[in-house]
Amino acid sequence: RTPAIVQEIARRDPRVSVKHVDALPDGWLAKSHALSVGTTDTEADWFMFLDVDCRLLAPTSIRAALAEAQHRRVPMFTVLPALTTGGFAEGLLIPLCSAVMALWYGRSNRPTAAGFANGQFLLVRSDVYHAVGGHVAVRKAVIEDVPFAEAVRTEGYSTWTGGGAELVSVRMYESFRSTFYGWSRIFVGALRSPVKILLSMAWLIAGSLWPIIALPWLLIAWWTYGLANVSSLLPLSTLCLTHLVLLTLVSYGFWGMGRCDRRYLWLYPISVLGVLVILVHSFWTMTVTRTVGWRTTRYRFDRHAKIIVSGAGGRA
Repeated sequence: RTPAIVQEIARRDPRVSVKHVDALPDGWLAKSHALSVGTTDTEADWFMFLDVDCRLLAPTSIRAALAEAQHRRVPMFTVLPALTTGGFAEGLLIPLCSAVMALWYGRSNRPTAAGFANGQFLLVRSDVYHAVGGHVAVRKAVIEDVPFAEAVRTEGYSTWTGGGAELVSVRMYESFRSTFYGWSRIFVGALRSPVKILLSMAWLIAGSLWPIIALPWLLIAWWTYGLANVSSLLPLSTLCLTHLVLLTLVSYGFWGMGRCDRRYLWLYPISVLGVLVILVHSFWTMTVTRTVGWRTTRYRFDRHAKIIVSGAGGRA
């Protein structure tokens, strides 16, 4: 009932207007097209892009974000929301998927970085938006936010990403299927490289999985053969235990940043395996099928994750 609700608000508030999109031009991401239509002939000093699944946690959330953007003197400002998870698959997979993104974009605020943005909650100064071409510039991108931030940085403007768990929350997906295919699409659109996807898998295996697998075997060896007979395993055991302690501390802190349910950390090995499967699917999508679906549209893209055809293959 979104159109009816917004139209009712518009009748009461002259500041609100409704724009309808009747068709999706070929070669466009549907979201980018909708946002481009929304900004056409719209006069404002700033544009605020807010996803439908976001919930503002205070009446002053947008005002606070705008004040921070102006304080930092950046024309593009985005925040990372609190991650609300209502189901088992969401709680198990979404925080660690976000951690993979942080691996690649955790230092995006540095002046030399390519740039990063979270399209769920994004503020951009209107003159800068138009200077870089608006969403027309990223119409072929599988996801629009990261490429848009890169376009802003390429034109010489600054961007900033900060924590926004006190301002906004989001429940990205509501089932295992939507979580699986949604994050697979995000990895394809954000990383845009089979090599980066493979490196993400290697990072998870080397950084998270090996000590979890090795520790039980080391304990069995200590128990079976005794301390004196396997003393050569002491350095490896110490390294493994230290790795696990650091991994636990870092994960505990990262889960807290996103207000994620930390009880799922007890199932961390299963989370790792699940995210690895998503990354494998992303790699297969990037290298073989080159087709992703979202909402009611399927997109065929090239090896750079640029959309070739919108609506390919029927409804998603």
